[in-house]
Amino acid sequence: MVHDVFMSYSRKDEDTMKRIVEFLRSQDIKVWVDNEKLVPGTPIWEVEIEKAIKNAKAIVVLMSPDSKNSEWVRREIGYSQRCETRTFPLLIRGDEDSSVTIRLINTQYIDLRQREKVGLRSLSVALKEYLKEFGGKEKLASEKGKKSTRVSVSDNEKRHLEQDKDAEPSRQHKSPNSAGEVVIDKGLDLTDTSFRQLVVVLIILTAIISACSLILSITRLF
Repeated sequence: MVHDVFMSYSRKDEDTMKRIVEFLRSQDIKVWVDNEKLVPGTPIWEVEIEKAIKNAKAIVVLMSPDSKNSEWVRREIGYSQRCETRTFPLLIRGDEDSSVTIRLINTQYIDLRQREKVGLRSLSVALKEYLKEFGGKEKLASEKGKKSTRVSVSDNEKRHLEQDKDAEPSRQHKSPNSAGEVVIDKGLDLTDTSFRQLVVVLIILTAIISACSLILSITRLF
C-alpha cells in the first residue's frame, strides 16, 4: 500500500512522534508508523519496514541524541537514500552536534525545539508541495508510458504489414509460346500439387494418343 510519509524515530521520542503524526493526518497526509502495524523485533518487522520505505513518497526523520544513536534510525535513513526517497528531518531535541547524523549533515531541517506548532506548519507546507510535485511526475510518467505503448503498437503493425508484403510470392515461371518465345506467366506455381497432377495426366494422354496412332499405322499395313 502506497502512503505519503514513513516516520523514522527513536522509541524514546515516541510521545513527540505521536503529536507530529496526529498533526500530519489532520492535514490529510497519510503517515506510516511501525508500532501501529507491527510488533517491534518480530521476524516480519524488518521486511515490512523495507516495504514501507519503498512505498513511501517521503520520510520524516525525528532527530535527537537518541535517534542519532539508534541503529535502526540509521538503517532507515540509509535505505531511504538508497531508494531515493525525499527526506524531511525534524530537530526535536539536542543540537546539531548531538542530534544530526552524518547522513543528514547537509540536509536542511526544521527546528521544532522552541516553536513546535510553527515548525509543524512549515513541515505540512513543504510536504504538500513535494507531494503535489511527486504526483505530477507520476502522472507525466504514466502518460509517457501510455504514449510509448501506442507508438510501439503502431510500429509493430507497420512491421507486420511489411513482413506480409515481403512474404507474398511472385509465383512467376517461364514457358514458351506458340512462336517459341519465352514469356513470364505470373500467378502459376510450378510446385503446386494440382499443377503437377495435370502434367502427369497430359503426359499419360499424350502416350495413349501416340500408342493409338502407332496401332492404326500397323493396322493399315495389313
